[in-house]
Amino acid sequence: MSNIEKKILSFLEKHILWIAGAILLFLSLLARKNVLFFLSGDMKAYLISWYYQILDHKGLPSLAHRIGNYNIPYHFLMALISYWKGEAMYRIKYLSIAFDYLLAFACMRVVMTAVPKKQSNRNLLGFCTFFLVLALPTVFLNSAVWGQCDAIFTSFLMLSVLWFLREKPWLGMVFYTEESLKEANRRGNYDATRDHLNFEVGKGCVIKAVDKQHSIPTRMRANL
Repeated sequence: MSNIEKKILSFLEKHILWIAGAILLFLSLLARKNVLFFLSGDMKAYLISWYYQILDHKGLPSLAHRIGNYNIPYHFLMALISYWKGEAMYRIKYLSIAFDYLLAFACMRVVMTAVPKKQSNRNLLGFCTFFLVLALPTVFLNSAVWGQCDAIFTSFLMLSVLWFLREKPWLGMVFYTEESLKEANRRGNYDATRDHLNFEVGKGCVIKAVDKQHSIPTRMRANL
């Protein structure tokens, strides 16, 4: 084996994840590009209609009006993309696709935070998580084919989990949103103190008394 071949082989061994990542990233973008043409009935009847209503109100000023039945953050993002040039369907899909990658990144960081830094395959686990999320049919079809927004709110949920794991619950609640927390408390769906909870479902679907001796971030880390 010549010196040049040895250098090439050494380079490939040192940067194999980066090279594989670049190839997989390109393929994930290409796969999404090839299905952008599809127009679902839901997008035609609702999302594009909402988008043109936002355009009629000149973008961000449309926030003063109730348009569509999705929440305000999505309305805000739709208003932002209304300033870009291009066909409505593609703008909406590009927005959702961008959050596919944020979701994949958030999931990757959750895994790498939960796995001990000394573990030799930590980077590989993060790498696999990132691209597995991008390859999930539920993620790929939802954004690139149907133009739906599931990846958007799921991204923020995973960022919330990430900050809880990092023992920064105040940041976790920022991504969960204060409004959502208040609504959950009002409906009785969430009890921050856990004072009114008397059971939980543990591993193996075993019902047991709630463990109030350890913080939620500590318990999340133990379960991952």
